[in-house]
Formats: sequence, C-alpha cells, structure tokens
Amino acid sequence: MVFREQTRFEQAVSCFDRAIALNRNDAVRGLFHSHRAEALNMLGRFPEALADVSHCLKTAPDDDQALYAVSLVELLHGRWREAWPRYERRIALKVGIPEGFSPPAWPPWRGESLQRELLVLRGEQGLGDHLLFSCFGAHLAKLGYRVVLWAKPSLEPLLRTVPGVERVVSDIAVLAESSDMRWASMMSVPGILGTTPDTVPQNGPFLAAEPDRVAAWSERLGTHGFKIGIAWQNAGASHLDKLRSIPLREFATLGGIPGVRLISLQKGAGVEDIPAAGFQVETLGDSFDEGGGAFLDSAAVMMNLDLVVTPCNAIAHLAGALGRPTFVALMHVPEWRWLLERHDSPWYPATRLFRQSSAGDWPGVFARIADAVRARRSQAD
Repeated sequence: MVFREQTRFEQAVSCFDRAIALNRNDAVRGLFHSHRAEALNMLGRFPEALADVSHCLKTAPDDDQALYAVSLVELLHGRWREAWPRYERRIALKVGIPEGFSPPAWPPWRGESLQRELLVLRGEQGLGDHLLFSCFGAHLAKLGYRVVLWAKPSLEPLLRTVPGVERVVSDIAVLAESSDMRWASMMSVPGILGTTPDTVPQNGPFLAAEPDRVAAWSERLGTHGFKIGIAWQNAGASHLDKLRSIPLREFATLGGIPGVRLISLQKGAGVEDIPAAGFQVETLGDSFDEGGGAFLDSAAVMMNLDLVVTPCNAIAHLAGALGRPTFVALMHVPEWRWLLERHDSPWYPATRLFRQSSAGDWPGVFARIADAVRARRSQAD
C-alpha cells in the first residue's frame, strides 16, 4: 500500500502477488486482488487488471473496500452500468465526505418521479467533482424536478448559474422551513439514472460567468494575440496528483508559437515556477480569484480566451462546464472520468483529450497540442 501511495506500481504489484500467495482467507485474498487490480490498471496492464476484478467479485462479493476499488477500474473501462452500484460503497468508506457528516432526515431519492417535492443533491469530493456532477442538477431541472444543490460554501455563487436550479445552499438548516424533500448524493445520480458514456446529459454549457466580470476582464486582457489560459499543477490532495501535474517547461512549445499569449490560471502551488520559466507567462495579479467565491474570476477570464490547456484538475472541469474550447493533457492511465483511448469527452463537447502514449510522456503530448494550437491559430487568422 505504501508503494502504491508512492506511485511505485510495479513494486506494489509484486507485494500484492506475495500477499495473495501467502493468504488462505478468500475474503482477504479478494481484497488483495482488488488492490492489485488498481495497481495493474495504473500500469496499463488491463487484461490482468480485469481478471483480478472478476476474481475479486467472486471471493469478496460484499466487501466495501474491495467493491469500491473494483468500481474505479470498471468506470475507467466504460463499464458504468456494472460499476455504479459498486461505486456506492464509497459512502460507507466515507470517501470525500466531510468529517462529521450525517445524512439528512429526509427520505433518499431512488429515481422515482416527484411532483412538488424539492430534490436536494449533495455535492461531494473535490471542487472539480462538484462542478462536473452539477450537470445532473441542470439535467433533472430540465426534466421538471425542483432541484437544490447542497455544496461547498465557496462554490455557492458559481453553482447558482446552473440552469433551472432553484437554490444553492451550503447549510441545509436554511431549508428547515421546506417540507416534502428528497435527497441524493450528486455522484450517485448517474447510477440512479443508469447513465452510460453514451447517455451523459448534453444540455449545453451548464455553468456561466458573471457578465460584469467578463466585461472587466475583457478590457484588462485586450483583444490582441491568441490567448491561451494554462494551468499545470494539481493541489497534491491525491497520491496521483504528481503524475497528473505537468512541468511548466512543457508549455514552452506553445509559448514559442507566433502570436500566442500564455495566461496563467494557476493558483497556489505551481505559481513559484513562473519567474524561472524562461518564456513569458502572463499573470493576473494577487487579487485573482480571491474573495467572493471560488473560480469567479477564472470563469470570467475563460470567456475571454481562445483556448484553455490544462491537466486533469478543477480548471479542466470549469472550462468544460462553461463550454470553452479546452485541451486536457492526460497521464497515461487517467482518472475514470476521462475513460480510455477516446480523444473527446462525453461530459464536455468542446473539450479535446491529449493522452500520454507512455507513462511520463509529456513532450509527446505537447508536440501534438502544439500542432493543434497552430491549426486553431491559423483558423482564427
């Protein structure tokens, strides 16, 4: 497990091999098979990973940890119908659930039709997950449900722009005067609806920027050049973040294209790399996205850009939800949300995916991104 946290997946597999060989308890062996499946999956050894998935389901058919691990492998491979029920095991494991969270007293929503009841969708896990899965709030509102989003306080202003949603709250105590409510975890909704990669809701952009901010940033940024917003480093909350993050030097290829302006959307860790980058990266000041709510300036800036280039992070989900042209640079085996092999995203029609051909191959990714930028640049002229 330590090797896995260090992203030393070959060593992790060797340890799980030995653990499986030594242990005679089928349930425990099943758990080890689920862990080995995760590690094999990260190595791109997919047939072996899927074989471990099958073995795990036979030997540990009701283990929360094992089934949650299996669900992540299945989701990546597009087996969403099989994966969603197992993905629910994350709730028992408290994956991404705030400390001290207690389910509300209202009845859970299981997909039944509602009349005048409020349907409260609780956001969970990271900021990017809140943004991505808010698409189901827009979808259910379009179907006639009265939807309330229950989200992190910092996201309330942005999520209020989700089409059709009645309210966004961070404290459900404000709903005390309401009656006839149902609730569901936001990331449970695709399972309730039986969503597959072919049936992800397509309701157009499902977030919006504040018009006054868009206008203010338009004046500040000006109209000259082909403006590319870039982010490169993840926050470090996951052991995989160092694999998802991109060295800033890789963006030099884009900065060298005539007429291109690189504009930093990076916040926090990573900004210290800019002074030594060796090429020009425009920054947006210390007040950028400070106060008032998360990503409000980022969203407004994106509406004034020609393109966003980013790794798998919240910036990718924000740009996709806004319907902005976006290139997402992905590690060799990405998070399940991006699936495998395809160059488009079922979540975001304006997003293109650029995948490493082998682990760590960022130069190859950025050579292809640079070609695509040149093509877009010539079309803009």
